[in-house]
Amino acid sequence: MRALGALLRASTAGDLHRVYTLCQMQGMDFNLAYVPDDHRSKAKELFDQPEMAALFELGFQKAQTGTAWTKSLPERGPDTRPAK
Repeated sequence: MRALGALLRASTAGDLHRVYTLCQMQGMDFNLAYVPDDHRSKAKELFDQPEMAALFELGFQKAQTGTAWTKSLPERGPDTRPAK
């Protein structure tokens, strides 16, 4: 399962870089919303309703303050999250 997670993260990062580069080349606007790295999930199962409500509240607060969207890719170092 860890290998699949790493593969999906790498694939998603690559896709985001391609879309960002394409937007820059074509003079298009780029907007990205994502769950910040400092969010720690407390989910106890795959579809955990309290965790979903917490993520909704996080997104709602970011929208209210005008910080939901970013115009660039997040700065990320090596993946340092603990393996599950």
